[in-house]
Amino acid sequence: MKRIIEPSKDRLGHLPTPLNDGEKKVLNFLEKYLPIEWEIYIQPPLNGHNPDFIVLNPKVGIGIIEVKDWNLNFNKFEYRERDGKLWAVNKRTRKEDRRDNPVVKIRSYKEAVMNLYCPDLLAPKGYGIIGCSLVFPSIERNEIIELIKSLQDDEERKYSKIYTVAGSDTLTNGYLHILFPLANRNRESKAISENACRVFRGWLREPDSAREQYQPIKLDADQLRASEGRTRTGYRRVQGPAGSGKSEVVARKAALLAMQEKYVLVSCYNITMVNWLRDAIARHLRQECGQNVGLRIKAWHFIKIKHFHGWIYDSIGAFEKNNFNEQNEDYERKENWWNSRCEEIIEAYNNRESRLQEYDAIVVDEGQDLYLSWWNTLASSVKGEGERFLAYDKTQNIYGRARVWTEKAMEGAGFSGRPMSLKHGYRLARELIPIAQDYADNFMQGEEVVLPDPAGPDLFDQKRVPPRLRWLQIVSGKNSDDDLVLNIVDELEKQMTAVSDFASFSDFTILVQDHSMGEVLVEKIRKKLGINVLNIFDEDENNSRRKKMRFYKGAPNMKASTGHSYKGWETNHLLVFFQSFSLNDQNEEQKCLFYVMFTRLKDQPIGSSLTIVCAEDSLRSFGRKWFSDFVEI
Repeated sequence: MKRIIEPSKDRLGHLPTPLNDGEKKVLNFLEKYLPIEWEIYIQPPLNGHNPDFIVLNPKVGIGIIEVKDWNLNFNKFEYRERDGKLWAVNKRTRKEDRRDNPVVKIRSYKEAVMNLYCPDLLAPKGYGIIGCSLVFPSIERNEIIELIKSLQDDEERKYSKIYTVAGSDTLTNGYLHILFPLANRNRESKAISENACRVFRGWLREPDSAREQYQPIKLDADQLRASEGRTRTGYRRVQGPAGSGKSEVVARKAALLAMQEKYVLVSCYNITMVNWLRDAIARHLRQECGQNVGLRIKAWHFIKIKHFHGWIYDSIGAFEKNNFNEQNEDYERKENWWNSRCEEIIEAYNNRESRLQEYDAIVVDEGQDLYLSWWNTLASSVKGEGERFLAYDKTQNIYGRARVWTEKAMEGAGFSGRPMSLKHGYRLARELIPIAQDYADNFMQGEEVVLPDPAGPDLFDQKRVPPRLRWLQIVSGKNSDDDLVLNIVDELEKQMTAVSDFASFSDFTILVQDHSMGEVLVEKIRKKLGINVLNIFDEDENNSRRKKMRFYKGAPNMKASTGHSYKGWETNHLLVFFQSFSLNDQNEEQKCLFYVMFTRLKDQPIGSSLTIVCAEDSLRSFGRKWFSDFVEI
């Protein structure tokens, strides 16, 4: 029997927070002394709680281990608790410094495990099979135990075999019965079961975003060619369908230019896409620079990543910010205001005013979201014969702007000849390609639709599990708004349970059409399931913008977004709620948005999942045709 350790020891060098010396000692101790039936999870995400270790035996119990590699000076300081906080008081000066209170932290972990992440534990007995261990690898146990007892409540002091304290001598002597007494329990517990642990493991597994950081980036010949070299004019455009690797090409192109010490502006329309591009460029730099860390660090100084409006606000700073709300009647006026500002900026660049930063190259992703005038403004910031690189997909026309990107207009924007095309899909499951094609044929007839080649090279060298596909059709007039939200939350629960044998719940994303529904939904998920979802929703545009800046792929949380802000992203497990094509009276754009939303699913060899909850009546027959797991309520 082989012990389950996740992530495996060969991947520990890629943890978001490297293990310190004390944590390494504890890991070695657990491997050596913990019975092999116990699974070990290192820095499990736990939807953002992030304990140091969790150990699990579905027949016996759960262990939460918090490591504090402290060097406390008891001669110089007194340590005391006040208002739930730990304070270090200088004996001579009486100056106080606040310290982390490990008892409060591990107490919160236990409550979260019992009530949120492993709710199938039988209460109240479930509390007795969750052991909490505080370990101080640099302090002997007898030096720390009285301090910790002063921080504990009466119950924690009473049940000392559940709330344990271990020191350096515990580790040196191999005293497992002190660090984690539950491991020596011989009898099975009725308070825990394999079924209870199945869902719990979904909160413990390493997410796909973390695994990506140490996996090699594989690009095909077309993608490599598109990201290398330059054209005669320095202008290059690359088009491709959803999942064809356009953004990876953009990221590699930016990395290669920066390694040549060229100042590069990387831009896009969505704020959230900035975070995705920053992460992708970092991965490509690590891969291209290899062991040359100095080159990688130096290259970063040549890269600036900004969404279009942020670039104008932050980099130019020459024009007054106008606070029109995109949702109100001034939307058209706002766009006209931006277009007139672009003319002024282009003129300023043509005059080479010293206050405007110039670049050796610009690299733009999701170009179909921009107006041509915006592209021309970005292009004007490039010095001399520098490079101008554009990636786009007219199929993802959710803002209605792609229609102006005609071949003739592109010639006026500096492009000539045919664009380079990426034809092969590397994200979308092959089962979704005919679904996307049929949807485009029937609902996007006025759009220029490009879909990935179903005959493209297989992404996986091994056997793969087809994705789980489910469609829930909401019948008009049968469900109240409250019932609708509850149905969506119930579907999320069912999806989590269905894939809990292999999924990390950090890889789950929920997509909706607008902020108001998103706010209601994430609040209901918090109240009903106890899950705090990382999201971008806020009716206040400034608050939403701040949330978007904190929305990143590596976050350990479950995530939620509008379809607009998630364009360009991907996820292993996706729940889409789609209300109506006529939302905001943007019928054609909403049809394109639904295509964008359901094609965010990333294929995985171990399996992925897509649940669509749909209230649009005209999509009923489409859902019934393609989704064998089709339910109508």
